[in-house]
Amino acid sequence: VQETLFPAPHTQFGPIEIIGHFEPASECGGDWWNYSRVGDKIFLWIGDATGHGAPAALITSAARAAAAVIESLPDVSPGFALTVMNRAIHQTSKGQIMMTFFIACIDLDKKTFTYA
Repeated sequence: VQETLFPAPHTQFGPIEIIGHFEPASECGGDWWNYSRVGDKIFLWIGDATGHGAPAALITSAARAAAAVIESLPDVSPGFALTVMNRAIHQTSKGQIMMTFFIACIDLDKKTFTYA
């Protein structure tokens, strides 16, 4: 089930090539990465929930759902995305599970790379 949260391990968006690999340390856990293209922007998401097992996997699933909603918002910056993600994870876990996160945006039109 957790493997459905991850994108294809290789993709190309114009000049940008993304290659990733996921190998869980146990049956399920809290590691997650993703990429998506929204218009001329490519978003990269990398997160790691504390712990292993079902609780971490459930928080990871919540993070994936939150990311899908965040990406649908207009003109999202990595800082704003991280603020929304922090709120979603904190409320979902009731502050019991933490998740470190890196969010980046590559703007193909402006040729910029921003991250939080």
